[in-house]
Amino acid sequence: MFNTTEPIIFVGDDRGGVNCLKLSPNLRKFCVVTEEGGDVTREELEVRKMNGFLEMAVGPQKEHAAGVEAGA
Repeated sequence: MFNTTEPIIFVGDDRGGVNCLKLSPNLRKFCVVTEEGGDVTREELEVRKMNGFLEMAVGPQKEHAAGVEAGA
């Protein structure tokens, strides 16, 4: 759940635990929509940026898992 007035996020897990995380000042910045972007909204830019971060985080793990399965 994202709080729209304070820079914090509450994150819950499947066992009932809840963590409160304060966002870094760098994560509070909004994406700037430029004219070159076309008809892209700020929300779409944020989703693209998050998908890029997730691909960076998950990508090496997939390659490592494939190497382990192959016996490398």
